[in-house]
Parts: sequence; C-alpha cells; structure tokens
Amino acid sequence: MAFTNASGYQNLAQGNFTPQIFSQKVQKFFRRASVVEDITNTDYAGEIENFGDTVKIIKEPTITVKDYARGQTVDTQTLADDQITMTVDQGSYFAFKVDDIEERQSHVNFEALATSSGAYSLKKAYDYNVLKFIYDNASTSASDTGTDGSPIDGDAAVDTLADVVSSAKKVLDKNDVPEENRWLVAPPEFFQQLRKAGAKLSDQSVMADGGASQIRNGMVTDKPLFGFNMYSTNAIAVSSGSAASHTFGSSGSNEFAFLYGHMSGVATVNHIAKTELIRDPDSFADVVRGLHVYGRKILRSEAVRSGVITIGGTTGHPANGRTPYLVENTIDVSAINGDSGAAQNDVLRALDIPAETLIMEAGIEVITALSSSVTLDLGITGGDVDRYVDGDTNATGFSAPTATARTIVASADTLDVLVLSADSTAGKIRVFAVLCDVSGIDETDRNTDTQHDTAV
Repeated sequence: MAFTNASGYQNLAQGNFTPQIFSQKVQKFFRRASVVEDITNTDYAGEIENFGDTVKIIKEPTITVKDYARGQTVDTQTLADDQITMTVDQGSYFAFKVDDIEERQSHVNFEALATSSGAYSLKKAYDYNVLKFIYDNASTSASDTGTDGSPIDGDAAVDTLADVVSSAKKVLDKNDVPEENRWLVAPPEFFQQLRKAGAKLSDQSVMADGGASQIRNGMVTDKPLFGFNMYSTNAIAVSSGSAASHTFGSSGSNEFAFLYGHMSGVATVNHIAKTELIRDPDSFADVVRGLHVYGRKILRSEAVRSGVITIGGTTGHPANGRTPYLVENTIDVSAINGDSGAAQNDVLRALDIPAETLIMEAGIEVITALSSSVTLDLGITGGDVDRYVDGDTNATGFSAPTATARTIVASADTLDVLVLSADSTAGKIRVFAVLCDVSGIDETDRNTDTQHDTAV
C-alpha cells in the first residue's frame, strides 16, 4: 500500500483491500521521423518487385560535339552502353512469440503492440542503413561544405550555416544538377544553429499563402531554402554515433555530418517487406516475424554530397559569441534630493547589472565639477563599494581604474556611486561600465565517453 499509516494504526494492516490496477493503455516510445522515402529515387522498385535480385540501368551516352567546315568528312561517334547495377543485398528482420496462455490471460494485446513496434524498428534500421550508405560513399567539397578531416566551423559567425547551405547550392549548380527535388538532411543541431542566421531563414515555413503546412517525414519546412527541401533526422549523431543506436556521423569531437543532393542521385528498391504469423512447432505459441529486403545505389555521384560542421567545443572563441557592450548613466548631482544636492555618504544608484554578467571595467567621468572636497567611490553597495573607483577627486575627466576591477555578478545587482568627504550641491557625472553576458548558451553535455574518461 502506497499511502502511509499513522503511528499505531492497525486497521486492515496488510493493505490487501487496495487492488493494483494494470492499465490497458500502453506507453509507446517516440518514433523517429523517416526521410529516405522522400530523398531517394524509387523508379526502379517496380522492375524488381516480383522477381530477380539485380537491376541493370543503362546510362545515357555522352555525345561529343565537334566543329564543322563546309565539305568536311563527318566522323561518327561510337555509342557507349555503360550500365549501373543495383543489387538487392540488404536485409533486416524481427521475430517474437506470444504464448497462448499469455495471450489469453494478458490485459494487453502484446501481439499487435509488438508487431507495430517491430515494423517501426525495420523502418528505422532502413533509414539508418541508407543514410549511412550515402554518407560513406558521397562526394565531398572541403572548402564549401567541410569534410571529416576539415569541418566548417559552424560557430564562426551568425550566418555561417546559411553560407554553408548557399555553398551547397553552388556545388550542385556547378554540376548542372536540376534545382527541383534537391534535398538536405541534417541533425537537429544543424537547424538550431541555422536559425540564428535571422528571420529570413527561420520564417521560411510561414512565407507562403498561410495555408496548412504539409511538413512531414522529418521535413523542417515545407518551403525550400536555397532550393533545398530541408529534413531533420536523429540518425546523424555528434562524433560517430553507433550501429546499436542506428546512428552515424563524423568521427571528430563536436562534429556533425549532413547530406545534400538531388532525388535522382540515389536509388532504393524494396524487394520484400512482409510480416507473417505462424505457429511455433515447439510450443503453444504464435510466432510473429517480419522481413525487409532492399537495395540502394548511388546513381549520380555528382548529385550526392556530404558535409561536416562543428558546433560548440572548447577551442577558441566563436565570432558569433557574446560581445562586450557599454552601458552608461549621467547623473546631475545638483538635482538630487529635491535640487538640494547629494549629502555626504549618500549612495547614488547608477547602473542596473543583469544576473550572470561579467563587469569588465567601470568608471566615472566628471563632466561638471562637484563641490569642493568631495570624493567618489564606485562599486556594489553591501559588497566592495570602491571596487571600480576609489576616492576619485573632484577634477573633471575620467577616474583612475582600480587594479582589481573585473568581477562576475551572479545575481542581478546595481553599481552605485558613494559620495564621500563632503556634501555636494553642484556637479554632473557620467557612470559607465563595459559588460558581457556570461549566462549559459547551451549547457548540454555533448562530450564523448572518451572525453569524459580522459584525464586532464
């Protein structure tokens, strides 16, 4: 019994009056979006669906054009009949059994539940297999979209990933790849970084006529970006991934691979996709098993590419990182306290400092001299009251910086001016500070197990 009893209470002490209820509603795991069907050519599936394990595809011959002069003898070209062979050589299966007694007495239809899960797992394995095959065999362009050994720094500037997608377009343009049906597949981190490029990119999905979105199958937006249909997948992981989790990626630390190309570049065929139920000959049980046999082939290497970017990491400071900024406040001392000025030991609230802020430097500029004998401190009331200015004289100009000015403010606070030595009925000062936001941008641990286990 989950509910506690008061001390000494013995009524129905065993708690057997409280039944345990097993819900008939089952918590299902989230399904990973599948993208392969949207980015590959399935034109040859029908030719191999019923028989055979290979498809031979004749390549269009390349015709040579030559200059011609009147009366010249014309040379005829011998046509080539080169071909590409696509083989159905990949397969996955699942199998499980449900005992008759278990089926009869269970409050949940495990057979239907597990069959649905198995069908999804086959699709997940298919997506992983085809996408990894593309990554392993795709052409690269190091200077444009990065490689495993020479990735593009995705943190270099706010618009870096927008420039990478634009460069991917250029790579395909230079190979005469048609603009229609281009695609780009990347992990969620890629698109998170891409959205930092501004509203012109993140608003792509709302730039149409306002109709219902058709986003599906991992599609990020139903409007092309630089001519690419954009797809997000969790099959691409940071730093290699693993076959057990059906993930892959670039091998470097904090590196994320991505794929781009044209639908005609890769062909896929599903030869066998079936689920069947048979009786187990060795027990009283139903055996449910599913089989998926398929093939994949890169048909046009110029139309299938891979790239690699880095996001995060600890080397260097990205150009799109936090930028120091100046804040200031001018105080007319003569207007304080109903125009009577500031009294000795008055605290003048000068600047509001947000939480998690690095105060790089702060100071006072005396614009108009205060009353004679007045000196000024600048710091944090209740803390170091003269951390930034200590006993500044009344002379016009800038205060001398202290040696230990820099500090981090964890909680929101204020920089205050402390009026010392005498009252002041005159004067004007400008308080300024150079601040930098040091709050966490992304506090997700993306280190690999190797990095965690490596002693510094």
